[in-house]
Amino acid sequence: MAIDDSSGVFGGDGSVKWTIDAANTREGSVTTVRNEEKGHRQEGINETALDGSDFTIEIRLPADRDRESAFRAKLRQEADKPSGGDRVVFAIPIEGCTLDQIRIIWSSVVTAKGTPSRTRPAPKGRAVKRKSSAKSRRRAQSRR
Repeated sequence: MAIDDSSGVFGGDGSVKWTIDAANTREGSVTTVRNEEKGHRQEGINETALDGSDFTIEIRLPADRDRESAFRAKLRQEADKPSGGDRVVFAIPIEGCTLDQIRIIWSSVVTAKGTPSRTRPAPKGRAVKRKSSAKSRRRAQSRR
């Protein structure tokens, strides 16, 4: 079994830019839904190991020293909360021209033949399922 890293990257470019690279998506799980007039939702399932999988979260510190100090203080405050809470919540300013400000990484498990190491049926929903074209698959392969 091979392990490929997958990631989601979020940052500022005058707005918020996001990119998700999933190394082993479950067949039929990727959906795109248009919400109202401008909204958009995309989701999918990426196969991972059955146990022991982690998210690694990387956050680029704010460039401004005052904002960096405030961010560090808030992060310490959240980390020191009494146990029993289910979330650590903090804000970080969106910085322009920082396309990898937040990065979330996980490991995908792929068998020798490139098929998922475990399979489950894709969830049913009202989402519009999009199949990738041969051109987009070639483009994705060239990025690896």
